[in-house]
Amino acid sequence: MPPNSNRAVFAALLLLVCGRTSAQESLPLNGALPEMAKAGAVPAGQAVAMKEVRAQWASGACLRAASGVISPVYSRRPAERVMVSKSLRTLALCSKGQVLAHYRIALGFRPEGKKMWLYDGRTPEGVYHITEKSAKMFHRALRLSYPNEEDKARAKGRFDPGGGILIHGLSESKAHLGSRHAEKDWTNGCIAVDNTEIEEIWELVPEGTPVEIEP
Repeated sequence: MPPNSNRAVFAALLLLVCGRTSAQESLPLNGALPEMAKAGAVPAGQAVAMKEVRAQWASGACLRAASGVISPVYSRRPAERVMVSKSLRTLALCSKGQVLAHYRIALGFRPEGKKMWLYDGRTPEGVYHITEKSAKMFHRALRLSYPNEEDKARAKGRFDPGGGILIHGLSESKAHLGSRHAEKDWTNGCIAVDNTEIEEIWELVPEGTPVEIEP
């Protein structure tokens, strides 16, 4: 594998998460991505297949590159959207085509599939927005507009789709874990980061910001 290719693959992942698929479109990663494109790790001007990035992530390459707290904040401007990949356990803050910060996350204790009903342990999939921010639970928390109309239509009065889905930090009982909390999925359907990270997210994500959660 070419030198620094782990970083290039992770950069490609973030390009995809933020809706940009060409290696010619820059990320603020100290110029590493164009160098890796030249090296052939990410072909310049070509779409990067998500399955290839997923394969690299599954191999552990990106996990090693992204171990610990992986969220250097490249800009203090507000995020225009939040992108979450459940399968890659990644949350990215995006603005004007750039990644402001990215985080390793923990999900619901049964994360696969769309959230269907209250207490099913799943994290939702779909397009939502931040409805409110609270400093009174989980250190900091941002509430999502779950259930949306699609979620409600799926329930059709047959069951309670639930609610109270948050992007949140760690309670006092878990705060000592820090970034190690993300070694397993443990929430009831929320998206969790550590307390340092939720402080960054709190600062960068205003109410009303769209949040897109993919499988």
